[in-house]
Amino acid sequence: MDGFILGTNYWPRRTGVNMWERWDPAAVDAELGEVAALGLGAVRIFLLWRDFQSGPVAVDPAALAKLDQFLALAQRWGLGVVPTCFTGHMSGENYDVPWRQGRCPYTDPELLRAQAFLLATLGRRYREHPALLFWDLANEPDIFRRPPSAAAGWLWARFLAGELRRADPHHPVTVGLHLGCLTADVGLRPADLAEACDFLSLHAYPMYTSLCPDPPEALRPGYLAAFAARLAAGMTGKGVLMEEFGTSSQLWGAAAEGAHHGTVLGSLLANGARGAFGWCFGDFACDEEPPYEATPYEAAFGLTDAAGRVKPSGEAWRGFAAFLAGSGLSGATPEPAGAAVLIPDAYYDHPDGLTPERHAGVLFNAFVLAKQAGLDVDFLPARAAPGPYRLLIMPSWPRRGGLGAAAWRRVREFVRGGGVLYLSYDGFAAAELAELAGARLLGPRPGPGGVSFADRGLGTDLSCSPGVPWHLGVQPGAGRLLAADPALAGGLLEHHPGRGGVLLATWPLEWDLGRRSNPYPTDRSYLVYRRAGELAGLAPPVRPPSLEVRGWRRGEGRRLLAVNHGAQPVAVEPGGAGELAPGETRVLSGEVA
Repeated sequence: MDGFILGTNYWPRRTGVNMWERWDPAAVDAELGEVAALGLGAVRIFLLWRDFQSGPVAVDPAALAKLDQFLALAQRWGLGVVPTCFTGHMSGENYDVPWRQGRCPYTDPELLRAQAFLLATLGRRYREHPALLFWDLANEPDIFRRPPSAAAGWLWARFLAGELRRADPHHPVTVGLHLGCLTADVGLRPADLAEACDFLSLHAYPMYTSLCPDPPEALRPGYLAAFAARLAAGMTGKGVLMEEFGTSSQLWGAAAEGAHHGTVLGSLLANGARGAFGWCFGDFACDEEPPYEATPYEAAFGLTDAAGRVKPSGEAWRGFAAFLAGSGLSGATPEPAGAAVLIPDAYYDHPDGLTPERHAGVLFNAFVLAKQAGLDVDFLPARAAPGPYRLLIMPSWPRRGGLGAAAWRRVREFVRGGGVLYLSYDGFAAAELAELAGARLLGPRPGPGGVSFADRGLGTDLSCSPGVPWHLGVQPGAGRLLAADPALAGGLLEHHPGRGGVLLATWPLEWDLGRRSNPYPTDRSYLVYRRAGELAGLAPPVRPPSLEVRGWRRGEGRRLLAVNHGAQPVAVEPGGAGELAPGETRVLSGEVA
């Protein structure tokens, strides 16, 4: 847990994005005191490009003097500062420099030189400042201007991070990417930027993505940030900071907003994130000014309201800061995951046109199902060796672009050596699949109008909704059907080849869940994942599916970190003596049943 950063993104309530133009150090000082009173240790700030760089080789000395003051004020309150260097976009508006003249900041030599000049100036000036925490290269730079290619995005990040380190070799460098880098090819791919950065920073908002077509109290909104952090870590092999998350109380209401913040904070800690910065410090009293005038809901994301009162979201942060201080997790680390969800090789460049959004949706619902089943999962590139995992998960696996023949051979060897494979079908076929499944494969069948796979030992009925594109016909041999539909040659097939096990769902389970609105209150597909965990020897005691639990260890000692993702209190101790409120995180000394 050591080093988990709690902070907030900061603009003043009265001036918002015009902080540097209408600089008010007394107001900033008072508000930074409020940040510290919430128990937070850091603020992320934004150096609007238009305010700081007056020309290609000119940095505004007045802006630097104001930044000097800001850092001194933050230091006085014991706050670390994360300057975001190239902020060309903020809250729906672009804040450009007039001398750019439409040129591409990723490829134009003069603009690259200008950006290097600003970074060198900042790095040399502040590299010894005690309030500086780390550098952020840019805020969601593809929204300001998208790179013409992924190669251009890689080169831009590599060049600028190198220039900044030349000026300041002491502080880490990251870049603020929004969730769109995982759901589309925006020219800034996490693995590419991780080569340049010490760690990645992500922004994840349920209201801005099709991955969460759900009401606020549903499971997916509370898991989105942790999923994004875990997926990016799997893609890059580096740590991930959740640099922005939250929602507007104008849309969700203050109580739901507060519960969301509490749930996300606990889940980020449970999933090994480096820290969390909320969006944002305060509701804005300047809501009739750009950019908030055009998007009024942007004025109500604060941990405090426009009058300075702490909102339920702020109370969630204050409570979580107190929890961290008294948790007893200092020096402890999360237990390694026993299962891994495979990431398709052609995540961004799929030969059949499957989009990153499709892949992210499938992986996200696999993550949620695993959590409901009590399994902790990493994300692993499909071409990587299975390593220490006991269960591999290939959700809604496509015909092409998922993994190559050599990687599939390693999966087969993993199973025969004692590992367990869960695979759901979305066109996949490869050598020895029939032998592993213990069945004769009858080929893909047209998508049904809706199927109910009746219980044959799983403990529940399963169903897929109308419009599922296809299912795989099978005729069981050595394998047995745990769930089947009498009208179809398909279902959930279990087999035990060699010393391992295989669980094959003959329809694209996760893809189907991903396109449904709020399926989890009634859907019991997580029992499929629980069965896979049982085969792998990973299944925990039966728990409420809304409860996320992960073990933490320090030396020989073990504790459980429990997070309630549900809308109702959950009993977590024998006899129901203890309950976790919605959004609450708690450390437990014994196993949760």
